[in-house]
Parts: sequence; structure tokens; C-alpha cells
Amino acid sequence: MHKNKTLLLVTARKRLSVFIILALVIGVLGNTFAAEENVPTLKISSVTGKPGERVTVEISVDNPQGIAGMQFSVNYDPSILAVSDADVKANTISGWIFDTNVIQEEGKVYFAGASANAITVSSEMTVCSIAFTISKSADIGNTEVTIADLYVANDVPQKIEMNIQNGKITVSGESSDPGNNDPGNNDPGNNYPGNNVPGSKEQSSTETVDENASTDINAQTIVDNLGNVTVSVTQDQINNAISAAELSALPTGIKIKADCVKDAMKVTINIPAQSFRKLAENDRISFVLIQTCTATITLDKKALASISNNVTSTSNNISIIIEKVSNSAFLSEIKNQVGNRPAYNFFVYVDDRDVPNLSQGNVIISLPYTLASEDDPNAVIIYCIDRNGNASIVPNCVYDTEENAVVFTTSRFLMYAIGYNKRVFSDVSGWATDYITYLAAREIISGIGDGKFAPNVNIKRCEFVKMLAGIAGADVSVYSGSKFKDVKSSDWFAPYVAWAAEMEIVFGVGNGMFAPYDDISRQDMAVMIDRFAIYVNYSLPEVTAEVTFSDNDSIKSYALEAVKRLQRAGIISGMSDGTFAPTKGATRAESAKMLAVFLQGMAKTIK
Repeated sequence: MHKNKTLLLVTARKRLSVFIILALVIGVLGNTFAAEENVPTLKISSVTGKPGERVTVEISVDNPQGIAGMQFSVNYDPSILAVSDADVKANTISGWIFDTNVIQEEGKVYFAGASANAITVSSEMTVCSIAFTISKSADIGNTEVTIADLYVANDVPQKIEMNIQNGKITVSGESSDPGNNDPGNNDPGNNYPGNNVPGSKEQSSTETVDENASTDINAQTIVDNLGNVTVSVTQDQINNAISAAELSALPTGIKIKADCVKDAMKVTINIPAQSFRKLAENDRISFVLIQTCTATITLDKKALASISNNVTSTSNNISIIIEKVSNSAFLSEIKNQVGNRPAYNFFVYVDDRDVPNLSQGNVIISLPYTLASEDDPNAVIIYCIDRNGNASIVPNCVYDTEENAVVFTTSRFLMYAIGYNKRVFSDVSGWATDYITYLAAREIISGIGDGKFAPNVNIKRCEFVKMLAGIAGADVSVYSGSKFKDVKSSDWFAPYVAWAAEMEIVFGVGNGMFAPYDDISRQDMAVMIDRFAIYVNYSLPEVTAEVTFSDNDSIKSYALEAVKRLQRAGIISGMSDGTFAPTKGATRAESAKMLAVFLQGMAKTIK
């Protein structure tokens, strides 16, 4: 009996392979068999779920009598839905052998099944089920799940005509993830105590700060004999600014301007707490910019709400403090990089309560700084020093040559110091130099040894994922393994791949594989950057007109929209011959350019 069972399995597996070939041949020859009535129907069920949830759709066939084999693909939007091979379950139809293959990057699940004997019953049968995970950043609405590449045959074999009934997944309500509402709690996956990026549920709209789209408040400025500056905003000034903003056709900002006091030791900006709450709650106010000669601070809409959440009915005052720090306060590890450059402590108080962290939103800080004659602006960086004295580089900082200032984005009010971290590679020159210098200064990329960078060598998929983790400041020490079959826990890149998979930046290449040592293609790099933008809650700007590449038809459907968005954002461009070359490997220099432009844009963008 055991021998007969083994023989049956071998026969069925052979039949499955033969069926796939025959189905393709029959499809070409058009040799179709179908009864005049009772044509079978392949159906996908429709379900509803929330962002972050798993939902299961069933693929069934109505009136399956006479079917001996079938193959088809289930197509879905990979930016909304994710699935792995383990999520696909084939039904145990008696005598059938099944094979499935998931290619997440393309949004396809391939299915094939065959039997030594045709199905003899006409009642509806479930063929397989697929458990999809809805992206946490998915918009509310419907996303289609469709059938394509369908071939069905009887046991002659002849092709059988079959109807198709597609399904959909309705994304409704808010994410089931409760999020992070504790002002003092940062996501453990973020080593750099900066941006509020991990676990964001939706990609917020993004506005580049436009100082012309604001209502000005000229605040009273008082300087004491110790060089301390107090800037006071009144309730009437806030009310008048809100009234002016409500007359604007579009959401606008409020700019609080202090008299310029150079070399101030400490600047304290006082705003009535209840008036601040009104600013935060008014949907016409998109940001508040506070301008002093010591620093300019811009609070986005969510940052305003985060601070306002600490205001009670009895709160009187909100103080934002900028305090100059002596360079002797720095640890030896960064003293050389900081030198005599400026450093400041930043605080926010609601009355006497310290609010060091934002639970949501971000702050743009601009620190005036004049370059020394030998300074390379791409090597000027910002160090963040936490309350325990631990220093880390802020990745998304940039030197603004027009404003002569270092600009960076953060979500914490801590100590920040301007530093300089120039890295030189002997084999880097030409167009890529500035981009490579920029990322190397922030320790997002490094060389290959002997002072070389190898700019023209193609970058591997595992290497690019590590670069993204560096930009995010991800603490990958919490990851010990990976879900991919070809990524071992002992591989140096395993924690970076595991992080990227958990954050829905990568999904693998199918069959549970990641292909870490493969060169990353230009189109896959675009897809990863596009997903990373969602992860860091950054809506890509549109700074250039859309270009239609001459090989647009060669760009895979799963990558086309990502390529368009990155091209309009000025992050990617085509080849000199007008093509995009989607399957061509991207070099280390090209990847440095893409990520440097991405970071520089994000550093100066209000969310």
C-alpha cells in the first residue's frame, strides 16, 4: 500500500509538470473543449480588514466536474497587500498535487494543480486560500484581487473554458495598531533619538516650508545684562494671527519673529498655554515658525498637537528654550569633530513640566553657521547628545548654502552640536563626489578598504538595505534572524534584512527568498526608496516635470509608479540615451546620489 501511494504521488507530480506544458501548448493552439452549459467559474472571495490586519481570501471553483488540472495567477497591489509562501494554503482535493509560488515584488501568487483523474462532482470546491497582510499605511478603500494567466484542462487533455469572478479587499477603519501616544516613549527600533518614523500608519501630506505663506507676529524681546533673551507672545497676538490665517484659502503658518540678539547665551520664547492649544487645534494652521538669531525652530502640525496634549485647563505658559553650551561639555569621542563650532540645548516646558519628546510630528531646526574656508558643506553634520551624554549623528541634516545654516529634523528636544566629519576616498571624483561625501560624513556608507569606495561597482540588495537602516537610525540589535530562506542568522546583513522586512520595505523575490547577494536593479531600488518614504512619513515632493522614458514599457508594473514618483522628486533620472534601464544594476555611486537627494529633501520638509 505504501508503494502504491508513492507511485501515485510520483505519477501526479509528473502529470502536474506535463499539464503545465500542455496547458501552454493548448493555449497557443486554441484547442478548447467546453460544454454548452454549466461552464465552471473560478471565484475569489471578497473580504474586509483594517490596516495592519491579516485577511484571508478563498479561491474556489463552481461546477468543477471534468477538470483534471489548472494553473493561474492571483494578482494584487504589493504596496497595499503582502503575502509569503507560507500564507498560501492549497486545498486537499483528493488525488491532486499542487504547487504555489509567491512573487511579492510583482504582486503575484502563481498556482498550479493536477490530478491523475478528473473531478467527478459538480458542487463548489475550494482550490486554495491566501492570507494577506494589509499594509499599516494602506488608505481606506478597495483594492482588487484578480485572476490572470488562466489555463484549465480535462484529462484528455483539452483546454476547458472557464469564467472568472474577481474579488476585492476593502480596507476600512483605522489601523489595529494602537500606536505610540506616550510623549516620553520612543520606538525601540530607532537608535537615533530623532524623527518619529517607525510604525507610521499613513503617509502624511507634506509641505515645504514657505515663509511667505505665513502670518507674522513681532514678539516683544527683552535682553538682560547676562545676555539672556526673553521673547514674549501675547494672547491677543495669537488670536489676531489665527483670525488672519482663517481668511487664507489654504492652510497657512504663523511666524513668531524676535528681535535679533547676536551671541545670546539663552533664548526663552514664552507663549500662553491656552493660546498655544488654539493654534494646535485650528485646522487652518499648518506650522509655527519661531525665528531668532540663535536658531529658527519650525513645529509641524503634529508637533503642535503633541505639545498641546500636555496642556491642561490650568496650564499657564509654554516655554521653548535655546541655551548655548560650552564645548568643554562634550565627550572626547566627538570633541575633535565639534571643535569650536556652536552647540545648543533645546527644551520645551509646559509650566514647569519638561516635554523632551514628541509623540508625533517633527521639528525643523536651523542653526546659523558660516563655513570655514576649508570646509566642505557636505561634511558638515549635526550631533545629537542625549541626557545621558550619548552622542549620535543626525542622518537627515544638510548645510543650506543660501541661508548659511545647518538644517535638520528631529522629534526630541535635546543637545545638538554642529560637527565636521570629512571622509575622502582616493577613487571618487566627478559628479558623485558630493553625494558620497554627504553620506560618508553621516556614516551611512563606508569604503571597501585601502581608502577606496568602488563607486562603479554594483551594489547588492543586502548592502542597500543596510544603507536604508542607517538613514532610519534603526537599532538592528533587536533582530536575531530573518524569515527568508537564503538569509542565515549568522550573515552580517541578517538583522538589516529582518528590520526592512518587518517595516514592509522589502518582501523578497519569491519562494521565500531575498537574494541578498544579487545586484539590486534600478527599478527595485526605486520601489524600496518609495516604501521607505512611507515608513519615514515623507511624501515625496514634485520638483521636476514627469518624464516618459523610452523604455517605459520595460518597467515592471509593480515598480512603475515608484519610478514616476522618484523621478518627479528629482531623486532618480534616466540614462543619457533617454532610457531608464529598469533591470540594470545600480552602482554604489548611483545609490549614493539617490539617497543623498532623498535625505537632503527630507531634512528641510515640514510634514
